[in-house]
Amino acid sequence: MKIPLPDTVTGRYTHTVSSFVLDPNHVFLIIVGGVVKAEQKHVGGVMISIGTPVTDPNITIVVELVFNDGQWSVGPVLDSFNIPLLYELILKERRKELIGMNEYMTDKEKELQVINEFLRHDLQVSRINNQSLQEALLETQSLS
Repeated sequence: MKIPLPDTVTGRYTHTVSSFVLDPNHVFLIIVGGVVKAEQKHVGGVMISIGTPVTDPNITIVVELVFNDGQWSVGPVLDSFNIPLLYELILKERRKELIGMNEYMTDKEKELQVINEFLRHDLQVSRINNQSLQEALLETQSLS
């Protein structure tokens, strides 16, 4: 299966590629450096490949690959300038999630507090009943 990637990604040579698997359906490729427009030249009777180094804003590229409906597709392709913007957006979303979790935890804590109060009340009633039973048992033993 061939995934259609932009030329800024596929037109590179001698670059570094790393992958970051977010979950089974989201993979980020991080591509750094390399050369483009490699040309063959005769140098000292030998053919060598000479390329133009990749420069800003494309020195670092992040590509999001998304697996959906049994196929991989290309999400946003970010260059060196857009990566911090995406990171900021992800952080904002994460903060919203954490705030939501805190509100959820607060509701859970309230629920647990109510349950705790009911259990304390039940324990107090049980202690009173236990004390009454012990007194009744002592009274019956003293009558015999």
